[in-house]
Amino acid sequence: MTKFPFVKRTLLVALGIAVAAYFLAWIAAYAVIMAFDFSHVRQYFILAWTGGGELPSFIQLVAVLTSLVVACGAIMLSIFKWHKSKGTC
Repeated sequence: MTKFPFVKRTLLVALGIAVAAYFLAWIAAYAVIMAFDFSHVRQYFILAWTGGGELPSFIQLVAVLTSLVVACGAIMLSIFKWHKSKGTC
């Protein structure tokens, strides 16, 4: 099949971790900015995806950047683990 069978599994795991990190970071950023008032969380989430408003866009930016950093970290850890198991590191 493929020369690197761990790639598909690694990318799926990293994607899952990134999606979870995105939602956690979005909720955390919203909570901090809105002083833990969750009465408008649905409206802000919709605005963040449709591109309306400064605050929803900022929350979206924080969440996306956090999820990218977490995904890259998950991929790097997986690659390091693979190299360590092969004895090349």
